[in-house]
Amino acid sequence: MVFNKFKRANIFLIIVIFISLFLLVGCSGDSNDHLENYNVSGRITYVTETGEKVGIKDVTLKFDHTDGITTTDQDGNWKKNKVKDTDVITPVKDNWRFIPETRMVSQKSSSVDFMARRAGEYKIAVLSDLHYFDPSLGIEGAAFEEYLAQDRKLIAESQAILESILESLKKYIPDVVLVPGDLTKDGEKINHEQVANYFTELEKQGVQVYVVPGNHDINNPHAVRYEGDEAVQIETVTADEFASIYQENGYSEGEYLARDENSLSYLVEPIQGIWLIAMDTCRYDENGEDPVTAGKFKASTLEWIKEKIQEGKSKGKTVIGMMHHGIMEHFSGQTVLFEEYVVQDWDNISRELADLGMEVIFTGHYHANDIAIKTTARGNKLYDIETGSLVTYPSPYRILTFSNNKLEVETNKIREINADTEGLEFQEYAKEYIEEGLVGLTQAMLNADGVPQEKIEFLTPAIVSSLIAHYEGDEDFNNLDTTTQGIIKSLKDSGDSMGIVLWSIWNDNSVDNNIEIDLK
Repeated sequence: MVFNKFKRANIFLIIVIFISLFLLVGCSGDSNDHLENYNVSGRITYVTETGEKVGIKDVTLKFDHTDGITTTDQDGNWKKNKVKDTDVITPVKDNWRFIPETRMVSQKSSSVDFMARRAGEYKIAVLSDLHYFDPSLGIEGAAFEEYLAQDRKLIAESQAILESILESLKKYIPDVVLVPGDLTKDGEKINHEQVANYFTELEKQGVQVYVVPGNHDINNPHAVRYEGDEAVQIETVTADEFASIYQENGYSEGEYLARDENSLSYLVEPIQGIWLIAMDTCRYDENGEDPVTAGKFKASTLEWIKEKIQEGKSKGKTVIGMMHHGIMEHFSGQTVLFEEYVVQDWDNISRELADLGMEVIFTGHYHANDIAIKTTARGNKLYDIETGSLVTYPSPYRILTFSNNKLEVETNKIREINADTEGLEFQEYAKEYIEEGLVGLTQAMLNADGVPQEKIEFLTPAIVSSLIAHYEGDEDFNNLDTTTQGIIKSLKDSGDSMGIVLWSIWNDNSVDNNIEIDLK
């Protein structure tokens, strides 16, 4: 009995000592919350109009838990010793803002950089039609090659292309990234999850990403992996699953100001004073053995969009939009030959949206880098800024600058990827790839229409060169050789529908790549 009492007493003493130590640690001051100190340095830079990255001097850096401040030197460099672990750094300078607004110190981030913007200046990047396909799903074999023969996207390189652009954006740090649809090859769930993970990495740099679905992304029966000679069905996503996967990209209640209950459309204010309406025009509910390529607005969704435009304008907001399908034709006859690439009833809807006060809509889908402009009878303008696909030459993306009621649009291209490009520069590799593919696809299309072989050989060079020029944007008819010019002119003069389309592509009279737009 004595032994048991002694044993219980010792156990009690151990418990008391443990609790006392716990309370001492728990009640300790701020100095014990930060167990490590680091020597921290970094640079604060600004990107000039010419694209040069320069340092910003005399920026003050404040620390939440470390005594004292520090400032940047002539080249934007700064350093401070003995900064406490998990301290939060905030840069401050009149008439400037910084991305991100704050950064936390840790052993992994002992080098801490910020991107500077002039107050009132905001940067938005637009990436479209990523068509991401994880290489683990198979990018070799007869079945995959058969797919590529029918659809000449750079699918095998899609991961390397996406990683290349995201690395560029991490260095450039836009405020916002817009992605107007076709995030995946064919709506594969694993690919959506991977893309969302990539966006999460970008958001850790202080960048907000917003998405809207494309015709490939939801309820897609073509979601497959490739195993040798076989294409094996894999899991796709529903509309609800799409919203769940991309909840941090526009679909959580903390993100949006309003959400349409009948579609995947939503409203956000990514920049103070600018409302963005992400508009869902896809018809995934109608998918059967094949996905529906064409787009249209549900009647209730269109009414919701109109109400939000009116609400935004009544509050003094600049209202812009994002959708997958084109909101207007980008060349004469587009809706005759390629009607599935422009939203249904586009002429009326584009007029209505423009007259309500929407000024710019960012689109994708057709894989061309093109800008179309509509002026209504009331004198209101609507710009359809279509961005080409990352997996189709020239793999473009847009950088937008909002400042003083002006929108400056600049087009960049993917220049380098971490993949086998057969010894060529990426742009050369991508162009050769699409040229080769378009020749085969064009000849197959003309042959299916019953065009004689002699005429197919006559037409193919003109069609291929016109489509590639349209993908590039800023088409210049004078850059064509005289033979091809003559073919297109003669076709147009004869009233041939293909000739009219080709002539329109080369003579659309709009600036496609770099433009400045005055906003109301």
